[in-house]
Amino acid sequence: MKRSYFVGLAILFCGNFLLAQDFDGDSIYYTPIPKPAQRTVTGKSSHRVHSSTTLVSRKPEYFFNFQTGPLIGCGDCENGKDISFTTSIVNGITIEKKIRAGLGIGLDSYVGWKTMPLFGALSWDLFGSKNRNAFFLQLNYGLAKAWIQKSNQGYGFDKAEGGRMICPQIGYRVKYHDLRISVSMGVKMQRTYSYYKYPNWILVNGEYQQSIYSTTIKQDLNRLMFTMAVGWK
Repeated sequence: MKRSYFVGLAILFCGNFLLAQDFDGDSIYYTPIPKPAQRTVTGKSSHRVHSSTTLVSRKPEYFFNFQTGPLIGCGDCENGKDISFTTSIVNGITIEKKIRAGLGIGLDSYVGWKTMPLFGALSWDLFGSKNRNAFFLQLNYGLAKAWIQKSNQGYGFDKAEGGRMICPQIGYRVKYHDLRISVSMGVKMQRTYSYYKYPNWILVNGEYQQSIYSTTIKQDLNRLMFTMAVGWK
């Protein structure tokens, strides 16, 4: 009885073992799918950051500013220095955070003259960037339309013209949200021309004949400039 009992248990155990072997042979094993390789960037703080980084080129951003301030200098320095004013508007774009390029139009007042320069402006941030306070250098260059005041025209005045305008500046810009406020100093060099015509009598074959004598007076209106500008971005 005992022998038959042990034989039955052995047969049952072998049957279960064979079934288990058949199940393992027919079953599908899970194979992990390898993850794509990720770049590891190690910073100065030894933190390891796993990321897939794509470099995106920055688009230039628009900016606008309005600038005004005094012009200090003299046309006839024996009579002392003159104080007049300058004002301008510049529209442009910011390139790579530190470079600004734009076009501007202004209105400048001198003793005896008024000018309206149309110019290009290029500035570079020495320290800081557009997202922080910054020291900057700026160069304005262009041509101006000019008017001479009636009190300064004189006898024989014909017309007036403006010439080139050059204005280097150095300044400091403060950021407040999208608002930009800056102060700067520089030198404005403006060239102007005034034209005069005079009657002139000359003796020809014993008779006086009238001719017209013309002359051009070139002036360089160089002034020290202090300005404050308020702008957006």
